Order: sequence, then structure tokens, then C-alpha cells
Amino acid sequence: MECRSSNYTYRRVPRLLVLTILLGLLSCCLGVPLVSSQGLFLRSAYSPGELPFDPKSPRWEKTSPIVVPLSGQVISSPAHPKLSIESLTVRSLHNGKDIVFLVEWDDPTKNDRLMAGTFRDGVALAFPLNDALPFFCMGQAGNYVNIWHWKADWQADIDRHKLDERDDGVPRPRTLELRPRRVSSVEDLLGCGFATMTTKRVQGTVQGNAIWDQSHWKVVFKRALQTRDQE
Repeated sequence: MECRSSNYTYRRVPRLLVLTILLGLLSCCLGVPLVSSQGLFLRSAYSPGELPFDPKSPRWEKTSPIVVPLSGQVISSPAHPKLSIESLTVRSLHNGKDIVFLVEWDDPTKNDRLMAGTFRDGVALAFPLNDALPFFCMGQAGNYVNIWHWKADWQADIDRHKLDERDDGVPRPRTLELRPRRVSSVEDLLGCGFATMTTKRVQGTVQGNAIWDQSHWKVVFKRALQTRDQE
């Protein structure tokens, strides 16, 4: 998928300013809290050795989390101005070779199945692929983002398949298997704006592991700091 810049580049700043003001007024009218990222930085702490992939590992307590406030989505239709989750916390560790993130939030219900009228639980991290910071909603034309989208139903599929494996990790033979064996509970995506999300050809570079316990999600993302993935 390709995103192209249009010929209104020279008027982008004034239009973005007007759009920002209009969105601010709309958010105030709808009672949606405005979120500012000013001063909000996540520092990945150095931790030698193998990094924790277990969401319950005590090693996570050795690094301080940041609290990320959330806001409703009022930019694209269908809008969702009301919040069910108001904030989440994020931690990160690296060992110079790999990097891991732990994302946590309170959720009284566990939604790990695709059902009509119900959204599955999920969380995503977005990383700019250019020097300039892109629009925070999935990037923008000419300014791609790499999105790691963890999905609770994908995690449930992986956990279910693990129960079907023998102690040596070899899957037991099956005569019929309706669900595909996923390489990760995280979908690796590229985006340059709304309705441009594209699944990367090679999956599994980003791994995920999660647990829902006592109405609380803990989700781990893991990836090598450097990859040969040309996308």
C-alpha cells in the first residue's frame, strides 16, 4: 500500500492549526479529556542478560512505569468519545540486543473472543519510521508508522495451542484443526493514516505474551532492536 502527499502541502500548517482548534472545541463540548504528550517520555532501562517475557516477572519492578492518559476517538467515524479505560502504564527494558515493553491496565471484563457487538481486548504501540513525528492516529501521508497490535483472541489461540503440546514442545497430532497456528499474538502493521493499515508480509518479528488476572491485563511486547526486515 502506498500513501502519496497531495498538492496542498504549502497550506498544511494553517489547516492543521484550524483543525486542532476545532477538535479541541468539539472535545470540550463532548466532555472528552484532552491528552497532552508534552513531557511524557518512556525511557527503556538497560538490563543485562535475558529480558523478561513473563508479564509477572519480578524484574519489571526494577524499572519505573509511566502513566499514559487515554482519550476518546472523535476524529474518524464511528466516533467513540466515551472511555472505558482512562489510562494505562508502560515500562520498558533492553539489553542492547532486544527490547521489551510491559503495558498494563485495569479491565473488569476479559474479552478474548470475536463476538458481534463486542470489541476484543487489545493494545497497540506505534513507532514513527521517519525523523518527523507523524500524526498520532496511525500516521499520515508520507509519514509511516510501524504499529504492534496485540490482540486478546490471538493470545487465546496461542495459549490454547500450548496446552495441546507435549512436554517436549512437539504438537500432538490432530486430524482436524480449524484455528490457524499463529506465529505471534501481535500483528505487525504499517500505516500512513486512517484506513491505510497494512499487515506486513513477514510476521513473528514482534512477539507478545499476556495474562489477565484479577481484572488486570499485563501485556509484554518483545522485538530485536535491529532486524533485517526491509518493510
